[in-house]
Amino acid sequence: MTTAAYRFVTVSIASVAVVLAAAAVPPDRRPGVMFRIFATDQDMQLVPEVLSGELPNQVLISPTIRLNPADLGETRDRFVTHVDGFIEVADGGYHEFHLVSDDGARLWLNDRLVVDHDGLHGPTPMVGSIALQPGLYRYRIRHFDAWAGEALELKWRRSEGEAFEPIPESALSFDAALSRETAPGFKRIAHALRRGRPGDGTPLIGVHPSLVRGNAPESKGKRPALDGHTLEGVRVLTHERPVGAAPVVWLPSDEPGGRTELLPLAHGQYSGHLMVARPDGGEHFRIAPDVESGAAQAAMFRFSTGESRAVSEVLRTDEGWIVMTYTSFEVRENESIVAAGRPRSSVLVPLPAVAPFEMRSIALLPNGIEITFTQPLDPGIGWETDSYYVEQWPFDAKLGRPPSRDVSRVEVRSASVSADRRSVFLEIEHVRPNHVLYLRLLPPCHSEAYEPPWTTEAWYTVTASSTREPGRRLDPPKDATVNTLAVEEQAAGWRLLFDGKSLAGWRGFRRTGAPAGWVARDGCLQRVGPAGDLVTVEQFENFELDLEWRISSGGNSGVFFGVSEEEPNRHVWETGPEMQILDNAGHADGRVPLTSAAAAYALYAPLSPAPQERSADVQADGTRLIGLFNRSRLVVDGARVEHWLNGVRVVSYELGSEEWRGRVSRSKFRDMPRYGTVRRGHIALQDHGDRVWYRNIRIRALK
Repeated sequence: MTTAAYRFVTVSIASVAVVLAAAAVPPDRRPGVMFRIFATDQDMQLVPEVLSGELPNQVLISPTIRLNPADLGETRDRFVTHVDGFIEVADGGYHEFHLVSDDGARLWLNDRLVVDHDGLHGPTPMVGSIALQPGLYRYRIRHFDAWAGEALELKWRRSEGEAFEPIPESALSFDAALSRETAPGFKRIAHALRRGRPGDGTPLIGVHPSLVRGNAPESKGKRPALDGHTLEGVRVLTHERPVGAAPVVWLPSDEPGGRTELLPLAHGQYSGHLMVARPDGGEHFRIAPDVESGAAQAAMFRFSTGESRAVSEVLRTDEGWIVMTYTSFEVRENESIVAAGRPRSSVLVPLPAVAPFEMRSIALLPNGIEITFTQPLDPGIGWETDSYYVEQWPFDAKLGRPPSRDVSRVEVRSASVSADRRSVFLEIEHVRPNHVLYLRLLPPCHSEAYEPPWTTEAWYTVTASSTREPGRRLDPPKDATVNTLAVEEQAAGWRLLFDGKSLAGWRGFRRTGAPAGWVARDGCLQRVGPAGDLVTVEQFENFELDLEWRISSGGNSGVFFGVSEEEPNRHVWETGPEMQILDNAGHADGRVPLTSAAAAYALYAPLSPAPQERSADVQADGTRLIGLFNRSRLVVDGARVEHWLNGVRVVSYELGSEEWRGRVSRSKFRDMPRYGTVRRGHIALQDHGDRVWYRNIRIRALK
């Protein structure tokens, strides 16, 4: 249904315990702030990346970090702003940064993300705080404007009770070497990768399940040698500096450089891998070497939450425990920063028998990659190419050029699951050397125990072509029961509304044919592009509708009944009540019961099924894991209406009743006189702009 209005509030990001040190100073700086404005002709929902080589349309110099809309000229909508410079901090202690933006913006200090105010919104503030030592800090702001209004301003304060103030001109400068060259025209951008739950495009917030925190070990830790047979020659490159010896693994992070601590892992399924501890205390990554590909190459995965403190050394004890040494800092009452005595340690104890469901390793093949998982996939999933998102990012290690994103998604031509369901071969044409292959798992992806992946991303640094045998494409298993009716079902009066092969029986709302954005593909009626709502050719009264649906991550759709195309109706929801189709976890409507999945949209909230009513794959809200098909029933018997979700009746109401009329009068439908009054009408599937799948759509008349 139509997206609910957002309420914007000021949010304070919790302080991180790490204390940032001052940045390296360029040889020549200029006072003030440089804004670089890049115009684009594309819609944006998150801050995108401007592709390498693109010159800004405008360069503006200002004494403060405040974008003046009057200076933008004709570039007033759909643009990206880059602000790069230095902030001089005179007094150490906690500082709060107050970022106002319209639309999204993000602030980094010395490459540490301090304020994340991304997304579509009006000129609202977001606050982040961090402890700083006196000195010069490199800051970076990335901002985008979509439509109607533009704002970008940064203020700060030292104490919570003080008012936020503009950062003084004397504290702001930028690198004089930054080019002021401009060029007209729209700029190429790479849209931001989706940021989901922790581990799904965002940093992890928990310790890896194969590790638990422990007390100081009895034996003294030691630094293991990095010259083992599977680890020989592994080198990690950050954006700042290389560590170790060739070949190359690029670390997927914008965090600061410095000495990256590497520790060989020796427990369970991770034996032979490397843990990468960030020097700033950020999250840890895991390197899985792929030495049999013909060159010493490797994949990188998110692994575990960081220490939020600057790690100076990582050791392993005789017992196999991991000991990370860091220096603790305190902020005293006068807000000065001091070292808190001797270095301290954080201890992680391995659990060899434990491994969460995740990608264990990636093997490079001449015609693609093979992913190995720590646990078997759930039967029937893993075969869909839409479940894998792949990009290739070029780099030049010799010249020190880090990977840069391209604008195109790499086609996965086929996905083949092994017999034990522990590995998947992805057929990819032209896996290129000197590129980072970025892989993202998309729903549906879970283990046979319905466990979602601990992390969904992988970065494989390709330095040479593979010498292995090519991967082999397999035929997916066929489900002979999809879009069919048993003899008993036919005898009970059921008939199919979708044959699994065509859009026969369907057309666009107020159209004569089916729009191109709705297709019959892989046995599903899918919305794959802009189309408008789809309706049945027939009209129905007193019926039971049974169907299965799957929604994309963060997606929204709906099933309507009693839809009229008569004038003056211009939308299906002007007459037809809706059974909501939604990803509750990924969409804002899912946070409001009245607009969550299976609700009678904006009128009746669904009941949460009792634990004994739910199967193992059904969540507390009644929906199945994202990417799996849900089964819904819609019963319309005269004025009585029922919504069923995965075998449980969750909504019931009576059209035209006093309660119904009262709820409608308090809703967005109050000025629609025919809403919910059409007894015989079309059934509609909503195009809300998101990918959605429907199958096994069947109906029977009620007498």
